[in-house]
Amino acid sequence: MDRHYATMENELLEFSQSLIPSIEDVEEGRRYATNLFELLKRNSQFRIDRVGIFGSVRKQTSIKIDFDFDCVLFINDELPPFNSIIDDFEGILLWKNYNIISKYRNTIQVRINNIKFDVAPAINFSQDPDEQRELVMEEISSLPNPSTDGYRYSSSLCETQANFINNQSQFVHNFIRLAKFWNKTLFISGYIRGQSYLIEVIALYVATKQENRYHNVSILKTFQRFLKMMINLDNMRIIFTECKRPLVLDPTNPFNNLAHFFVTNKAKKESFKAFAATTLYRLQNYTFDLNAIFEPQPTIAPAEDIGSLLPSSKYIQIFFINFQL
Repeated sequence: MDRHYATMENELLEFSQSLIPSIEDVEEGRRYATNLFELLKRNSQFRIDRVGIFGSVRKQTSIKIDFDFDCVLFINDELPPFNSIIDDFEGILLWKNYNIISKYRNTIQVRINNIKFDVAPAINFSQDPDEQRELVMEEISSLPNPSTDGYRYSSSLCETQANFINNQSQFVHNFIRLAKFWNKTLFISGYIRGQSYLIEVIALYVATKQENRYHNVSILKTFQRFLKMMINLDNMRIIFTECKRPLVLDPTNPFNNLAHFFVTNKAKKESFKAFAATTLYRLQNYTFDLNAIFEPQPTIAPAEDIGSLLPSSKYIQIFFINFQL
């Protein structure tokens, strides 16, 4: 194996593993989440059956520079949209002086001691994850427009989603973290619903395909394959079906096309494609320089948004200090 190739392979693997949040940070977040759950259960007017932390923390795909806790509350006898539940939660959190960052139809985000928590209601049909998924899928199928409204039920499938990702190999988890870090180095103006999960699912697809194809799977070659797929976003179709492209189906909710946003928003789609092409060029021409490969894009961003790019840059510098010790 070429020495430079071997060096880059090792550095990418080490880097992806270094992105795992510390046990202390995760435990701190769990304690705050427990208090949050107890507050809402005691004071909500809705019948909360059970609660749990899901998302990237539960799936073990979160990255330490910027991760949040997805706090899901399973509620009896309520269906999406959850506007009234979110309003109820907001009132309770404001009453207790919580720092609310944002509020959407299906989620409300709060910050506690610099840790972000996405609070999301979910339908409770069953405490058995398999039965829960089956009943949720029946509900989605009965909608007038399941392909456009099915995403509202994603929180209700969080148990199946977490189990699906957790059952993947350590290599797949490592590569998902690497892809999510790359996503953090990109400046895409405006809000993209499910952007992090979209990247996670594409990374999952590429990593499992590479793992099944090669006996000794390479994280470097997998990263190159991932970037090529992002460059060809127009033709991306994950889970083959006769639908419009790009198509990236949620592995636990086949009615949820995670790439649907790019079908109607050409500018953001073209940004992802251009950024992926730049990173692939860097990867091929600076094979042993992580600083160059993961330099934020664009290198000059609007002043009010530059703060969102700095954590990734700072983290690489810290990584190299520790890597060289």
